[in-house]
Amino acid sequence: MFHPRPFVKTRFAPQGAVACIQAISTFYYTIAFRIHAEFQLNEPPHFPFWFSPGQFTGHIILSKDSSHVREFKLFVPNNRSLNVDMEWLYGASESSNMEVDIGYLPQMELEATGPSVPSVIHDENGNVIDSRDPSGEPIQFVFEEITWQREIPWEEAARKLEVAMYPFKKVSYLPFTQAFERAKAEKKLVHSILLWGALDDHWSLVKELEELQSNSENEFYSKLAALHLEKYTFPVEMIICLPNGTVVHHINANYFLDITSMKPEDVESSIFSFSSNFEDPSTATYLQFLKEGLQRAKPYLQT
Repeated sequence: MFHPRPFVKTRFAPQGAVACIQAISTFYYTIAFRIHAEFQLNEPPHFPFWFSPGQFTGHIILSKDSSHVREFKLFVPNNRSLNVDMEWLYGASESSNMEVDIGYLPQMELEATGPSVPSVIHDENGNVIDSRDPSGEPIQFVFEEITWQREIPWEEAARKLEVAMYPFKKVSYLPFTQAFERAKAEKKLVHSILLWGALDDHWSLVKELEELQSNSENEFYSKLAALHLEKYTFPVEMIICLPNGTVVHHINANYFLDITSMKPEDVESSIFSFSSNFEDPSTATYLQFLKEGLQRAKPYLQT
């Protein structure tokens, strides 16, 4: 148990847990899972302190009759430079500030050291038998090696869980440098979403771009990172740029939210106007942002 105050339903979406069958044998299932949970580290009279890992993932090998567990592992992925969000209050009034930080967990996991032992043992006729031998020692179980009849790779299972949590990820997202290599080859624009902290997704992290900018081994990648960071404003910046990294359009998330929260008649800018084709102001405004980016890029793409 990590902490006595877990919340298996997080404050923000996507919430809950998803799972899929990764492998099947005659007697066992391997079930891959992903859980979005967080912890409240403080209790009254202390002010709230939320500790929110990007995700918990792992697998369980479970007998088909649910009598025992062969394997269990749950962990926070550590393959990204940042993977945990922390938020805490400095006061109880509405004007109190919420402090936010993001960090890195090198290891946070739970793993079973061996198969579980059934609490009740039945013989071949279904009768309950003593769980101890005549000498009083617990009966020792011998487990055979599992032969899987059908299975999918862990990467495929993790991808299915990710898409279940984030349906927009049905669209393939590329890492920062790969996106520009693809754009250069296909003569297309790059749409980037640059965040101060991205947790477990594939959007660009400010910290990673800062490291890329200081990398003297590849001047092109360093320049790409510098051009993005030049336009970045906390917390999230949406960017449209050419294959060479030139930014043709960008909008900050805070400004975007301000625009979409206004009434259509109060929006003065023609750039981010509402469309009658969409009832959702956010969708209409973001579509207009993308169209404006394409329009601004035309002179460059035609040369």
